[in-house]
Amino acid sequence: MQIMDIGVQRNILNYRDLSSLAISSRRLCRLSNHSFLWELLWTKDFPSDSIPESLTKDLKSLYKQKFERVKSTKIAAHKRSVLRVQSQALVLERECKDLGTLLNGERRRLNSTLSELKNIERARQSSVALKIWQPEIIHTRQQDVVEQTPVRTDSRIHSLKMEIAVCKERIERFSRSICEKNSLMERVKSKLESLQYKPLPESCISRFQGSPKKAKITDKRIENAIKSDFRSLGN
Repeated sequence: MQIMDIGVQRNILNYRDLSSLAISSRRLCRLSNHSFLWELLWTKDFPSDSIPESLTKDLKSLYKQKFERVKSTKIAAHKRSVLRVQSQALVLERECKDLGTLLNGERRRLNSTLSELKNIERARQSSVALKIWQPEIIHTRQQDVVEQTPVRTDSRIHSLKMEIAVCKERIERFSRSICEKNSLMERVKSKLESLQYKPLPESCISRFQGSPKKAKITDKRIENAIKSDFRSLGN
């Protein structure tokens, strides 16, 4: 009893240790069920909650009920955190997709504007070349190019250059925003991965690769060992 008392007071023994002692033998079961041990554990694990005076005799069962309530609360809070991070990842992914659509649209617009500018430049060069003596075939071809361009070349070239500058600025802004969203999404996914539960380390998983039956048996034993912490509280 003194060993258990000192262990609990010095944070060496916790409720798992007392539960393990309880299933070791009848004598240790009787000793580890003493109320003053579970009162110490209650004070240490739930310092903000006082023990009800009407339930001071069966503190082990009271501790078990309190522990399960706290555990369920923490599990619910953890699930909410996971859902919150998952929603952030989905929102960022949708925003990246929308920005990618806008970026592709601006690139198509830029290519179209560059193509039109190239045709206008060629029409202006043809109009200048018409004032110079040339063979009849070349003169006729340049005349056709000028006739196919009904707008004024100088004003149209200026507007196209302005539109190209705007397209390039938008493309740069969209590309920068996509990079920032992708970087933020990587951080969110890393946070989500850290929040997700991993029952076995990679060493244990790789150890049983190639023998799924043995790995399945070991996983079952580990799962049973985890569940026994709460079952042993009722013994």
